[in-house]
Amino acid sequence: MNAIYLLPLGSADRSIIAALGPQLERRFRASVAVHEKAVPIDSFTYVFGEAQLGGSVGVVSYYRLPNERYGLPANRTLFTERLLKEAMHELGHTFGLLHCRALDCAMHISTYVEDIDTKPAEFCRECEQKLILAESKP
Repeated sequence: MNAIYLLPLGSADRSIIAALGPQLERRFRASVAVHEKAVPIDSFTYVFGEAQLGGSVGVVSYYRLPNERYGLPANRTLFTERLLKEAMHELGHTFGLLHCRALDCAMHISTYVEDIDTKPAEFCRECEQKLILAESKP
């Protein structure tokens, strides 16, 4: 069985990270654990995430995900949805998935926060099939 480890960076809110775990467990059919020791980092202000294609490391930054960053009223539900979508996207890369042209896929590339809002927190049928194949490999 695959395992996903979430590691808070800098002053990341641990409750946000903990809430993400169960959703990722269900979608990736993998155990999720949050590491206890935070790692200081100050440079993730202009990326949503980055991952090693087919590797074991991915980073998601929630710095640019809250509405407040754009002068809009806080919306915790929207923030949580954005975080899940970006976590799905970056974890998809670690499972070998490339960017997808389908607009209804979590693997569709997001350049702006509005791009995140228009895609789902699910993979399209083609990417889901690729993920199932990747999970079945030893």
